[in-house]
Amino acid sequence: MLPVTRKMLRLLIISTSIYLGFVAVMFFKQRSLLYLPGNNGLTTGQADALLLKKWPDDIQYRGYLHDPADAQRTIVVFHGNAGEAAHRTYYLDTLAVTRARIILVEYPGYGQRTGSPTEKLLVNDAKATLEMASDAFPHEPLLIIGESLGAGVASGAIADTTTGIQGLILITPWDSLTNLARTHYRFLPVRWLLLDRYDNISNLARFRGPKAIVLAGKDAIVPVEHGNQLFKNIPSIKARFMLDQAQHNNWLGYVNDQWWLEIMTFLSENTTVDTENRRPTGK
Repeated sequence: MLPVTRKMLRLLIISTSIYLGFVAVMFFKQRSLLYLPGNNGLTTGQADALLLKKWPDDIQYRGYLHDPADAQRTIVVFHGNAGEAAHRTYYLDTLAVTRARIILVEYPGYGQRTGSPTEKLLVNDAKATLEMASDAFPHEPLLIIGESLGAGVASGAIADTTTGIQGLILITPWDSLTNLARTHYRFLPVRWLLLDRYDNISNLARFRGPKAIVLAGKDAIVPVEHGNQLFKNIPSIKARFMLDQAQHNNWLGYVNDQWWLEIMTFLSENTTVDTENRRPTGK
């Protein structure tokens, strides 16, 4: 009986060592899994062709500005975790109907910006970007779009901001990165491992402006239940826009001009009524 016990103990020690080794690897590699920056940027020719310019200028570069002459509002876009702002020029076309000035924000460590991304660095940088945008364009409404990771950055940036924000659009957001990590890594003690938490529920607890929550019904990266929990637990005013057949990275193919105008109307109408499950028409 004793040899069997020793064998089982040896297997337990080996299994535990393997598990702890994997946990250690995940701890030290977590930011390289969360942040997947591209580092190319746009050439001057590419930017000119898209009617973009570095903003606020070449030296203080924080992203790209598209500034049409008929702009009626400013939309600041915080993108997802992979790639860079140069990969989000599709926003110029899809938002054209909104007659908006668009700032495609670049994160530290992404594009042509230096730095090593962390939640604290990205959120503090986003706060400064919003203040600069408000100062630069004080006469039109200021709105924010945050997509995926960008929803976490945007929510963190407005948690205690004094910058006047007319409205917030969060696309495929999570409730908190801790909860999302639990969904994908059930076998890991993520609560104790995570360095960056992006708790959108807590960060939006004091923001009383209108919030449009855009969810993809077939999202396997940020499953829709996380967005539903976010919507449930944030204060009014809020509306949930469901894209039933969309996945995490193809939501753009399920929206149209009328849908964007409906969101703009919601953000500007100052309603006190929450709405759920608005869906695009004509798609």
